[in-house]
Amino acid sequence: MTEFEYRLHPLTTVLGGAVFYPVEKATEVLQFFREFTASAPDELTCVAGIAPDPQGITRAAIALCHSGELSDGEKLARRLDALGPAVINVIGPMPYPQQQALFEPLYPAGWHHYWKSNFLRALGDDAIDVLVEQATTKPHPMAHAVLEHVHGAARNLAEDTAFANREHEYNLLIIGMSPEAGDASTLKQWARRFWKAMRPHSAGRAYVNYLVEDDQDRIAEAYGPNYHRLVALKNKYDPTNFLRMNQNIRPTAAETAGGTA
Repeated sequence: MTEFEYRLHPLTTVLGGAVFYPVEKATEVLQFFREFTASAPDELTCVAGIAPDPQGITRAAIALCHSGELSDGEKLARRLDALGPAVINVIGPMPYPQQQALFEPLYPAGWHHYWKSNFLRALGDDAIDVLVEQATTKPHPMAHAVLEHVHGAARNLAEDTAFANREHEYNLLIIGMSPEAGDASTLKQWARRFWKAMRPHSAGRAYVNYLVEDDQDRIAEAYGPNYHRLVALKNKYDPTNFLRMNQNIRPTAAETAGGTA
């Protein structure tokens, strides 16, 4: 039997939403995002990217959710005024479930996806330049790139848990997507090219839920120094690799054989 214990916190209204700017301002927006998140309180979750707006037009965007006092969140959101007029601004008080569902329309069921991802060593100007160059050459209007800011509790715990990527502040997620199967090869090539161009800025670590079927050789990147402990557990409880329909940690026997059991 597996058992989890959760500590729940009541949460009703948050300050959430997103703001979109012309894609030509992408470098400025991402530089602002870097400075904005450098002093972010624990109550603020913030992401940025080059992505389609609700009309499907590629924009530079910042999305946020502030779960503390609304007045504090509004004060933080006003800092976005430094970027000048936005094309679309949908930041405001909203129920937390609405915030959680805000981007569901961006991911219709049944579409074809290919993802690549890496934690970054740092979000320097050189990394931003490469990111903007690669993201704006996407082959489909719905393909996009997202920078996630990791802080607060996610970075304040020790690394002796399965998730061992707590020292890295930014994660890059590259998403190639289209409703047409015929676009799959082109989207995969774009995402791989983008990911390879960002490798000099990579921390060599990955978030396990973003790894795809051809990332098996990157599983250890998701668990870092704790990977060997998980292999030991696999050897003990699943030496034949029966449970393998996932981002698979192979037991030593399967690793030695060079495949899955």
